[in-house]
Amino acid sequence: DVSAGSGKLASDPYFTRHATRSVLCLPIMRHELVGLLYLENDLVAGAFTPDRLTALSLLASQAAISVENARLLLEERQARQRSSFLAEAGALLSESLDYKETLIRLGRLCVRSLADWCVLDLLEGHEIHRLAGACADPAKEPLLEQLRQRYPARWDSPHASSRCLRTGAPIWVPTATDERLRDLTEDDDHLRLVRALGAGSLLAVPLPARGQVLGVLTLSSGTPGRYGRVDLDLVREVAHRSAIALDNARLYRETQHAVRVRDEFLQVASHELRTPIAALTLSLDNLLRASRSGRNVAPEVTRRLTELAARQGIRLTRLVDDLLDVSRIEMGPLALDLAKVDLAAVARDVAERFEAGLARAGCSLSIRCSRPVLGRWDGSRIDQVVTNLVSNAVKFGAGKSIEIDVGEEAGTARLSVRDHGIGIDTALRAGIFDRFQRAVSTAHYGGLGLGLYISRRIIEAHGGSIRVESEPGAGATFTIELPCAGHASAGATELPAITGDYESGFGRSVGP
Repeated sequence: DVSAGSGKLASDPYFTRHATRSVLCLPIMRHELVGLLYLENDLVAGAFTPDRLTALSLLASQAAISVENARLLLEERQARQRSSFLAEAGALLSESLDYKETLIRLGRLCVRSLADWCVLDLLEGHEIHRLAGACADPAKEPLLEQLRQRYPARWDSPHASSRCLRTGAPIWVPTATDERLRDLTEDDDHLRLVRALGAGSLLAVPLPARGQVLGVLTLSSGTPGRYGRVDLDLVREVAHRSAIALDNARLYRETQHAVRVRDEFLQVASHELRTPIAALTLSLDNLLRASRSGRNVAPEVTRRLTELAARQGIRLTRLVDDLLDVSRIEMGPLALDLAKVDLAAVARDVAERFEAGLARAGCSLSIRCSRPVLGRWDGSRIDQVVTNLVSNAVKFGAGKSIEIDVGEEAGTARLSVRDHGIGIDTALRAGIFDRFQRAVSTAHYGGLGLGLYISRRIIEAHGGSIRVESEPGAGATFTIELPCAGHASAGATELPAITGDYESGFGRSVGP
């Protein structure tokens, strides 16, 4: 009876406005409170008698059982749907190593089961690339394309995918208010596009593999509250499987590339090794036949054959040493035997050894250095680097001049080798210091493609750097920089600038 008792109900504005006479509010219990049954009667007081209350209690108990059964049925149906989705996603991700096409198909699967639209962003270096996007409504595909073109995700942008990549944590927006979406968009037009696509609820989940975040899967639904904790766990599992598939595809691609590089290297190496072996064998055979014939062989012929054999032996030794150096470098840090070394003296020693080779190639070489450049380095390793650089300059700049500059500034020793040969194509410069990389065809120029890689690792082991400046047809300048011991002491002997003319062999040097 609303009017009975202390009058608390009678004074309530709601009951006064609706002229309510009788009220019943009954808890619906099933192990716990699952709901309330609320009844009103505006005709008579005392409409809800004890007998009716008993009947209603039984009805409420039956309702609680029905609600529980319906909830269990819904949870079971959702669990089946999640299992079916995971099974389909797993099969899709495992059936191909073409990760781009696979992730595009995954996006279509997501909009069929979980979202109104979704996008997949991959991280390559510090660049974010949108690999795929899909809409449940095909009419909204142009909006998704506008979003990709006009508002691409960047590392420092407010996009949900960008934030996921920066933090490695998912972004879960159960109800996407304008204020929350404005925090994830760049401007009003960006917000308009997102709203037009449908953004009542949003999930952005990173793709983690081997301790790295490879990309982000972003799902959005036009229904507020669409994504709950179960959905977040489901999408995280899908993202984890996607990341593994993506990582496996990349590893497979890298393995295939490595196999191709290995095969190409083995072909080049076998050719490079056979060439000096063949020349060496031929020279020795000629000498052996001459000695067996009993004929007197002209000393000039013997000398020429012996020199040829010696050159091929040296070339073969260098090739084998390069292969061994690469093996040592790959096994661990390069061991250095540090001692006081003059970089200018190293350059002169290398130049003297190249006297005959420079003459054969028709190259002139000059060395410019006004003082000793001292440092604690491994002299044999630094010699190896300079030898590689000069060898390349002779090989690719035959008939042209070569300049070596040695100097020191602010505690940094600097040596550059410049040639005026064929130069290096711009597209190939970035990888020229990598293992097995070549900037020229093996059909025209020999070599294993290891010299610059070994040189880089040697210089880096000394705490220095190496770089190249070049334009096709305009030659190349290789520069190494090393931490040095500072300026020469006051009592040190100053070395004059040296210019060596190698057109007829090393042997003429001129002071400054």
